[in-house]
Amino acid sequence: QGERLRASILAACGDWPSAHSLFTETLQMAYGRDLPLEIARVKAAWGKAALQYSPAPDNGRALMEDAYTIFVSHKSQSDLFAF
Repeated sequence: QGERLRASILAACGDWPSAHSLFTETLQMAYGRDLPLEIARVKAAWGKAALQYSPAPDNGRALMEDAYTIFVSHKSQSDLFAF
C-alpha cells in the first residue's frame, strides 16, 4: 500500500518516469506473490495516476479496466466501492 501511495505522489508531483518505475516494480512484486487483489489495487492506482498525470493517459484506461475485472471476479465489494 505504501508503494502505491508513493508512486501516486510521484506522479502528482510531475515525476512520471519515477512513478512509472515504482508502479512497475510494485506490480511485479504483487504478481510474484500471487496476490490478485493487490495486483488490481496497483493497477487501479496506476491507471488513475496515468489518466491524470501521464503523457500517455490512454494506458490508464486499460489498467482501470483490468483492475475492475479482478475486483469483480473476486467479489471485492470494498475495493469496488473505493473504485
